[in-house]
Amino acid sequence: MLGLQLRNQDIIGFQQLSDAGVCANRLLTADILRQEFEEGVIRRKSFCEALDIGESTLSTWLQAGRVPRVAAVAYVLWLAVRKLANEIGRRDALTAEPYVIRCPDGYAVVQPADDTVPDAIDQVIASGIGTVDLAQEIATARSKRFRKVLDRALDALGAYEEQYEMAGEDHSWVAKVAANLERARDFKVDDVEDGPVTLDRL
Repeated sequence: MLGLQLRNQDIIGFQQLSDAGVCANRLLTADILRQEFEEGVIRRKSFCEALDIGESTLSTWLQAGRVPRVAAVAYVLWLAVRKLANEIGRRDALTAEPYVIRCPDGYAVVQPADDTVPDAIDQVIASGIGTVDLAQEIATARSKRFRKVLDRALDALGAYEEQYEMAGEDHSWVAKVAANLERARDFKVDDVEDGPVTLDRL
């Protein structure tokens, strides 16, 4: 897929529109565009609608083995925008995840502020942690992404449990694993009145 060949440094290099043209000439050929359609990266109809051309025009380009420069630039810029949008989404998700900081008394886990709340600030949810590994474990347990993974695992275990029940087999191990995963998923660092939770209270 062409999107994988489009590197971050290529996009950073788009200082002028002509830079995108050079990149498009280097990356996009008629064969590669045909492959993009075959792999389902974009539909032929969507490509034609975006460029306001007929599908017969596109077929002529592909048969002649030549994609006009303006079409190549438009497609490469669309891939660049999509790549940047994915990166922004990934970074936004990370900014909502707990992170670890070093403190005089060890390590602390900080919960980022809710960016939908005006003037909200990050909050220390655990401190006095002796090792960075343990701090990272606590941060991971508070992670929304981690909990989503556990939810999917619990759904899968539920399906396995139903299969074992229907077959009349012992499925107690499934329940034990599910209970452990539920404990990990439901892990909470409760707020307390007298400041952040310390390792002793976890």
